[in-house]
Amino acid sequence: MNRGVGGIILVANGLGFPLTQVAIARLGRPGVVAVQALTAGLLVRDVALVATGTVGRLERGPAALLLAETIAASIATVANASLSTGPGLDAAMVRG
Repeated sequence: MNRGVGGIILVANGLGFPLTQVAIARLGRPGVVAVQALTAGLLVRDVALVATGTVGRLERGPAALLLAETIAASIATVANASLSTGPGLDAAMVRG
């Protein structure tokens, strides 16, 4: 992979969480729905990679990162689902 492309991907990954917070704070419930769609999409991708045996083909470090990302995507999807379906959004906006 080109170093420039790798750097862009690294920066985008690093900005992921702050961008979700901006989306929720500025857009409210539509922002939560957008973040929910993104986290669910990442979870589906990660589960598909794990289910197809990618973990077994990777070296130890990348395999551990894939499993950690799958766990993080699961937690984020559940947290966003509870936020988008309950009164939690209003509380998050107050803290915001």
